[in-house]
Amino acid sequence: GIEQGVKQGIEQGVKQGIEQGIKQGIKQGVEQGIKQGVEQGIDKGRKEAHIKLATQMKADNVPTATIIKYTGLTEEEIQAL
Repeated sequence: GIEQGVKQGIEQGVKQGIEQGIKQGIKQGVEQGIKQGVEQGIDKGRKEAHIKLATQMKADNVPTATIIKYTGLTEEEIQAL
């Protein structure tokens, strides 16, 4: 009767809550993964541009201190070019 209906209602509510939680968790995980991937891609592209610029500056005999100032690369990174 009523007790069984309440029990079934609670079980169904819990099941739906878990399903919704899983779906929302997956959605948030995917969104966060995409955001992090985009940010990492931008950072990588920026770093590659700085390396290219530093390589050109080094070829033109620009002092290492100046290359560091304008590219943000470390002295070790510049020496490795």
